Amino acid sequence: MKKSSVRLSAMSVSVLFIIGFAVLFFFASEWYSNSRKLEKLAYQERILHNDIEHLEVVGKWTLDYVKIEKALTYMLGDRISEVSFRMLAENLWQISQSYSLDPLIILAVVAQESRGNPLARGRFQTGKFSGALGLMQIKMETAKKLVVGLVFL
Repeated sequence: MKKSSVRLSAMSVSVLFIIGFAVLFFFASEWYSNSRKLEKLAYQERILHNDIEHLEVVGKWTLDYVKIEKALTYMLGDRISEVSFRMLAENLWQISQSYSLDPLIILAVVAQESRGNPLARGRFQTGKFSGALGLMQIKMETAKKLVVGLVFL
């Protein structure tokens, strides 16, 4: 067997070393540049995700509020002032959110029980006062039980 002896000059080794270092430096700088771009994209993605979540909340609120506004307009017409109308709409929305209910369910009960009259007082068929009060015609005993139940939640 013959041994092959390849000898590289010091200059060739230096040139190969410099080329190898340049290639390594190029790949390292590309990696760093791409990692910075990925960090920026991840940050932008988080911002967009937060914006989408916010828009979903605003969209749901808008849809609920339009439902409430249309139903109240149908039920009450122009029998209450604009300020009272807005306050009632806001209160209905807050109540619907507190109990995770569609606001139209609350308005349906109000429409059935009191026809939208906050001063409504329930009557038995005999005409005698039943004890039911307000928009949803709730009796005082029921209201007290609900309040006690809410305190322990």
